[in-house]
Amino acid sequence: MQEIATVVKDFSHSMAPPDILGAAIDLLQQHRELTPIQRLDIGEYLALEKNKNQATLFNKFSEEGRKEWLSHRLSEIAAAADRMEN
Repeated sequence: MQEIATVVKDFSHSMAPPDILGAAIDLLQQHRELTPIQRLDIGEYLALEKNKNQATLFNKFSEEGRKEWLSHRLSEIAAAADRMEN
């Protein structure tokens, strides 16, 4: 019985969904026009539980779509940082 449980557990791990956040971070690293701090800011944004769907969107966009998305999100992040400072 224990062997069956181990096999089922191993099988279920192999059927796990792909690492959407990891894939998004890999794509993010390809955007060399961003500074390391901007990539970090976007990575932190994508890692938030409330933004997990954003990582899926980022993965599905074309390169041009990702650039637009990045520009929009970086503007939002900068505005939020400004509000916190004031």
